[in-house]
Amino acid sequence: MIEGNEMWRIIEVNNRFGFVIINERPMHIGNYIPGVTVVGTQSVRTILGSYRGSILSIYITHVDAFWAFDENSQLIDIQVGK
Repeated sequence: MIEGNEMWRIIEVNNRFGFVIINERPMHIGNYIPGVTVVGTQSVRTILGSYRGSILSIYITHVDAFWAFDENSQLIDIQVGK
């Protein structure tokens, strides 16, 4: 069940750090972790929407996107997950 028709919500803008992919899932972290691949030098996380599996479900699933940019602020990657 779709929760609504809302605008994308910007959750985080990071001008100093890209996003990382851990266990095939993109995420923002506060600082560098050795051995983890960082995508981009800047990043933005947005929530594209959310939904419930059923009317009776207490759990909400968020669909979010991570946008990675290079040092020239050019878009280089987008990862979408839930």
